[in-house]
Order: sequence, then structure tokens, then C-alpha cells
Amino acid sequence: MKHRFEDMKSMAKQKFKENREFLDFLENLYDEQENEIDDIVYNTVNNISSEIDCTICGKCCSELKPILDEEDQYRLSEQLQITIEKLQEEHLEYNIYSFKEPVWHLRHTPCPFLHSKKCTIYEYRPKSCRIFPNLNVSGPDKIRDMVADSFTCPILFFAIEKLKTRLNFLPE
Repeated sequence: MKHRFEDMKSMAKQKFKENREFLDFLENLYDEQENEIDDIVYNTVNNISSEIDCTICGKCCSELKPILDEEDQYRLSEQLQITIEKLQEEHLEYNIYSFKEPVWHLRHTPCPFLHSKKCTIYEYRPKSCRIFPNLNVSGPDKIRDMVADSFTCPILFFAIEKLKTRLNFLPE
């Protein structure tokens, strides 16, 4: 599969309205067949992800600000040999606005630990990096997250496009 990662944002913007319709379409399907739809979504994303080398893209590390919970902060501060307070001061910011509960997340993009599209703290990276693209959520929330992150992640963008075909979605 040939991908043009530099065009991701513009392609996702062009599909935004259609993807909103797709969300409504899926919510109706989930009411009837939640487990089947979740399986189709999971398998589709896995198939697409096997065709894309994340180290060639690196957009998630360049554009997103991962959340770091206490365990992530402890693990990373140990690796960097600095205190948690120093880690927070130099690399994190406390966000009380974007989430249900206040969280610590990376302050800057691109990630300061990204070099040549590779993670220099890979073994110590935060959980939110480990599970991205996050498919642990089920139901319509999973698809909402996929659409939101499709502006950044080609795996999710192309998985949504494939899902539209597999689920016989016809945009208005």
C-alpha cells in the first residue's frame, strides 16, 4: 500500500463531513451488532497497520502530546536520571481543561525524545504511546477516537476508508 503521509491532514479534512456521517451510520449498526462491528474494526485496523511502517511516518510523535500517568513519569524520570519534579518542569504540562480529570502530558511537539522518526526512550515510553492507535475502547467511542486521530495517523485514516467499504456505507 503506497501512502503519502505528508497529505494526511488535507485528506482527513476532505473526509471530515463524510466521516461524521459514517459515525452516525456506525452508531446505528452498533445498536444491532456491537461485537461484530468491534471485531471488524479491530481486524481492519490490524490489517492496515501491518502495511504501514510507523517509523517512516512518525506523525503521532510529531503532532500529539501523550499523557503520562504517575507510573510513566516514574519510569521515564528513572531512565533520564532526573526527579519527577524536574521531568515535569522540563517536559510536561498539567492540563486541567481537555480531559475529564486533569492530566500531565508532554509540553512540546514534536516529542523531545523523537530523533530521525525513532523514539529514543522506546522501552520507557508512556502507556499512551504504547497503545496508540488506541483500540481498547469499544463501541462508537472507538470510531470517534479513530476519526479524531485520522488527521494524524495514516493507519486510522485508511482503516476508516476500508471500513466504509466493508460495512457498505454510502455517504449522502
